[in-house]
Amino acid sequence: MDENLIQPPSPDAQKQELIAFWHSVGREMVTQSIEALEGTAKQLIVVAGILEGLYFHAISFSEIGEVISGETMPVYLAPLGCLLVSLTAALLVFFRERYTVNLLDWKKSKTNYESAVKWKLTLVRISTIFLVLGVGAIILALWAYLLALAQIN
Repeated sequence: MDENLIQPPSPDAQKQELIAFWHSVGREMVTQSIEALEGTAKQLIVVAGILEGLYFHAISFSEIGEVISGETMPVYLAPLGCLLVSLTAALLVFFRERYTVNLLDWKKSKTNYESAVKWKLTLVRISTIFLVLGVGAIILALWAYLLALAQIN
């Protein structure tokens, strides 16, 4: 072989570099998972809070009392309920659970961390589902309101 030709690096060097890369990616995912979930929860709190405030004020200051009857009351209250559940679940993400920690037992620390991430992820999912249901309920309430107005006029 001619020594002037550029030779590719050995496969073992590439493999070690690839393994090191994926180890660093995995470490970043683990260390940033709780931060990402808490960031998402903050955004859910803002969106659910704004929607709930706007819907509540729209209901409070409109002449909807003429349209609401006993059987349509749940249609108008459903958005408030869904958005309240969404807001509550998103707020629960920030409550800390108490774990017993033994610094010499890394398995217990790992289990505690995984448990916390799983719990926070479950709460974010619940919040997201109820936010979507709340938006759907707002659309349904608007549709019911417009139908009732059309029947009155």
